Amino acid sequence: MNACHMTNMSAYILKMAIDGMIINLDIPELKEISSLLRYNGNNINQIAKHLNSELSAYAPDIADIKEKQARITEMVREIYLKLAKL
Repeated sequence: MNACHMTNMSAYILKMAIDGMIINLDIPELKEISSLLRYNGNNINQIAKHLNSELSAYAPDIADIKEKQARITEMVREIYLKLAKL
């Protein structure tokens, strides 16, 4: 149970009874993807507020969002490749 980083004994026993094993995927890229998604979401909200008030967008903000979106896409592709090797 400790090796799987589980703290709930009932959940551990149930999972082992059903599946017979627990796979604990530690993928640090997921934390970075979550951070990038939050960052992009905040930027998109700020741009939307600005567009609603002034009807224009900031080119650097849009370029930043596109760059981070490309990073997210590449990271997700790498995660899929890692999972396919399991």
